[in-house]
Amino acid sequence: NNSIALVSDKNNTKIYTKSDRTDTNNRAHWIFEAVTCADPVIAFDETEGKVTLTSATTGASIYYTVATGTTTPADPTATTGTPYTDGIALTENVVTTVKAIAVKGYGKSQVASIPIYYMPTFTLIGGPYTYDGTAKEPTVSGDVTIGTPSIAIAAADYVLEYKDNVNAGTAKVILREVKGKDKMIYGSQTFSIAVKPLDDANGAIASGFSVVIDTNNGLVLHDGETELVADVDYGVGEACTSGQVTTRTVQGKGNYA
Repeated sequence: NNSIALVSDKNNTKIYTKSDRTDTNNRAHWIFEAVTCADPVIAFDETEGKVTLTSATTGASIYYTVATGTTTPADPTATTGTPYTDGIALTENVVTTVKAIAVKGYGKSQVASIPIYYMPTFTLIGGPYTYDGTAKEPTVSGDVTIGTPSIAIAAADYVLEYKDNVNAGTAKVILREVKGKDKMIYGSQTFSIAVKPLDDANGAIASGFSVVIDTNNGLVLHDGETELVADVDYGVGEACTSGQVTTRTVQGKGNYA
C-alpha cells in the first residue's frame, strides 16, 4: 500500500521514510533523512536577572540541567532534563553552569553549555562625582572574584560598560564578559553623580558661572562657555526692588542646584 511508515535509530536522531515506490522485485524503497534541531541559545536577561533559553527550531522543546560552583551538570535529555518554561533564576556571587538541549519529534540538538558568573564581587575606584556635562567612568580596583572559596576573574576576561553616567543622579557600571570567551559574566554596581551648585557658601553665584541680562531684561545663566536653558537648568524668581536695587533669585533645576 502507499502508507508511510517511520522508524528511528537508537539515538532518535534519524528517521527512515518508506516511499510509495518499489523495485521490479516488489521491494520497498526507504529514504534516509537526518532530523536535527537548532542548538539552544543561552542568554542573560538583565532586566529580569535570569537566564533565557531559545531555539531557532519552531515548536522545539528545551530541557536543561544546572549545577553551581565547580560541579559540572549532567547532559540533559527529554527524560532527565528540566523542561524550560521561563527564565532560570541565578544566585548572586555564585558560578552557575547551564546545559541545554532542544528536542522536536525524533530530532535533537547538540548540548549547549556555559558557566555563568553572576554578580561577582568588585570594588570601584573614582569619585565623588559632580555633574559637569562629561561622562563619569569609575574603574575596578583590585581583583574581581566570585564564590566561596573565591575564584578570580582575570582582567582580560571582562570589560566595563556604563549607563546614565553623564547627568546628575544614579549611574551604573556593568561588568560583562569579553565576546568570544567561554564564560558569561554579569555584574553591576551603581554610583552617584551630584548636582552642580549654582551658588557658593556665601549665597553668591559660584565660580565659573556668569549672568547676562538679555534684550527682554531677562537673566541668562552661563556655566563656563555653555549657555544654560531657562526652566530646564534653572528658574528665575520674581524681581524684588528695594530703592535702586533690584534682586532676582536664581534656583537650579535638573543637573543644577
